[in-house]
Amino acid sequence: MKITQVSIRLKLEKSTHNLNCIRTETIAGGKEYFFEGKDPGIQGKVSVVKEGRTTKVGTSVHIAQEAFRESDSFATENPVIIGLKWDEQPLFLNAQYQHRDWWSRPKAGTCFSDIPERTQSLCVKTESACMAFVPMTGDLMKSYVQGGEDQELQVVMTAYTAGIAEISQCCLIITEADSIYQAMEEAWKEAGKEKDFPLVKNRTYPEIFEYLGWCSWDAFYTDISEEKVRQKVAEICEKEIPIRWILLDDGWLSVKNDCLYSMRPETSKFPNGFSRMCREIKEGSSIDWIGVWHAFAGYWGGIERDSELYDQMKAFLYETKNRKLLPHFDPDKGSRFWEKWYEFLSKEGIDFVKVDGQSALKNYYRNNEAVARVAQGAHRGFETAAVQYMRGNVINCMGMAAENMMNRTLTGLSRNSDDFVPDAEEGFKEHLLQNAYNALYHSQIYYCDWDMFWTRHKDAGKHALLRAISGGPVYVSDKIGETNAEELLPLCYQDGRILRMDRCALPTEDSVFHDPAEPVNIALTNTVNGTGAVAVFHLGEVRKEVTTRVSPEQIEGISGDRFLVYDGVKKEIFQMQMHEGFEVSVAPDEYTYYLFLPERNQVTPIGLMNKYMSSHAIMELREKENRTSVLLKEGGVFGFASDKPIKEIFVNGESGILKLTKQNENAPLTLYTIEVEAAGSPVEVTIYTC
Repeated sequence: MKITQVSIRLKLEKSTHNLNCIRTETIAGGKEYFFEGKDPGIQGKVSVVKEGRTTKVGTSVHIAQEAFRESDSFATENPVIIGLKWDEQPLFLNAQYQHRDWWSRPKAGTCFSDIPERTQSLCVKTESACMAFVPMTGDLMKSYVQGGEDQELQVVMTAYTAGIAEISQCCLIITEADSIYQAMEEAWKEAGKEKDFPLVKNRTYPEIFEYLGWCSWDAFYTDISEEKVRQKVAEICEKEIPIRWILLDDGWLSVKNDCLYSMRPETSKFPNGFSRMCREIKEGSSIDWIGVWHAFAGYWGGIERDSELYDQMKAFLYETKNRKLLPHFDPDKGSRFWEKWYEFLSKEGIDFVKVDGQSALKNYYRNNEAVARVAQGAHRGFETAAVQYMRGNVINCMGMAAENMMNRTLTGLSRNSDDFVPDAEEGFKEHLLQNAYNALYHSQIYYCDWDMFWTRHKDAGKHALLRAISGGPVYVSDKIGETNAEELLPLCYQDGRILRMDRCALPTEDSVFHDPAEPVNIALTNTVNGTGAVAVFHLGEVRKEVTTRVSPEQIEGISGDRFLVYDGVKKEIFQMQMHEGFEVSVAPDEYTYYLFLPERNQVTPIGLMNKYMSSHAIMELREKENRTSVLLKEGGVFGFASDKPIKEIFVNGESGILKLTKQNENAPLTLYTIEVEAAGSPVEVTIYTC
């Protein structure tokens, strides 16, 4: 696919203009297109430059300003539209568009006109390649893409404020590759260079979220109190659930008129503050870390004017034209606000924060300041304080707009979807859709949080598997008395550490590119310890079985020629070559998953089969002639396969041959299992074959 024609349309405060292309010039790697309006004071330029398999589209527009007479300038919203006409339509596309200011969701299609407004990531499949489109955020404006007529893709630029008369920035990066994963990786690598933000591999995953957690939101919503928190902790202790962190969500803050009036917790709910409660919880339970929620504006409406907090912090606040008071976007001022609050919370025993409403910046600052400029400063100020007082332990939330994603440089974890909504009729379907497809772009720069869930819920099993393969945190939001420990045990070890996978789960290419008129399953892949995993979920669009092809070659990051395939639902095994595949039929409301383990010469360990991602438990594997030694993280149901008879098996030096069970002995491979007992300590299993 090639760009054949370029256009510029401007929406100014007092007029609109379709600029005329007056000339083109050939430059190294591409072309520059020069434009002029009917008024010669309006000029524009678009550069399309290709280097290797990466294309950058840059834009500059200038509106001449009178010395003292009234002048025109860009309109508040969508003032610049760049049209890029292509020589052909895609075979398939998948657009991730902002259906809300802070979240995105997917839409599949087969032509450019299928692309929704406010698309901030686009995957395209052509006859010869896969392509990734990343609209860029500059110093003033952000960009989206959307469909145009015929074979046109439009780049829409906006600052959400009027009065700007000149821009110059990269507005779009396009890459081509053999797979959509490679295309996305290269596109975001180039975006990171252009905007100077780190990719996920250069960010830190907070140690806190390597463990199982609980959040108060769906348990109490805003009706939270110290008494309720203590009751929930007592349940966690009574049921011996190895939850290691808790998050006090919205409801704890001192709020009036939707505005924050104090940095201290609401005294009617937490009469003793946090300090004593946090200390006693940490001393008397498995919980080591306690976090709190707050909005990026302090609270949803900002800071209360008639308050002691305003009197103390007014030098570090920004007042909008409609009189909202916000932590200042100037990083030097804003950081002082956050430092003061985080220092207080830290002394009270708070270890991390969840910062919500980040992509509401455009609403707070609309017609006050350019959104990209605001985001750059606001994030720098907040993150500086978060690193100093919270050690970077942050869950970024409601912050999937590009101006937020591209301006956070110091924190590594970000929510990947809209909320888990317990009572939503098709809540799991939407949750799955958003998390699966948002991961294609969001995981390039962040570790992705797929949100909380309930362990007593009609979709609890599906949610649990989704978190198991996600590669992100695992936490629940059950009400008091409602946590089902059995649902959580396959997700964590006895010390609460989760079996987190190597990366964020990604949909298979068949799931990304498909005919939108046909029902599909969503297949997600991930890796751990050299093992590939595929989880397949029925999307629920039709009330009949839907069939999906599954193959080890769909899994990015695994190697090997021959695999042992472990069916995690049926607890069965079979063998497969890398290039082979099989059909999986999934009924409505059902799901399944498979592990692909590279076959070994003597014995292929599966790991702890009482866990979803069983091979995570394999800490060490040693082989010598007819002996295989496996060091496991802890005890459980250990499984392995072999085409040879087992002569002896030792567990921590003691014979276990009498405890060994066998399945499908007449098949090419026999599945062996043994119950290994150990109280949360590593276990060494040594297997001798005949």
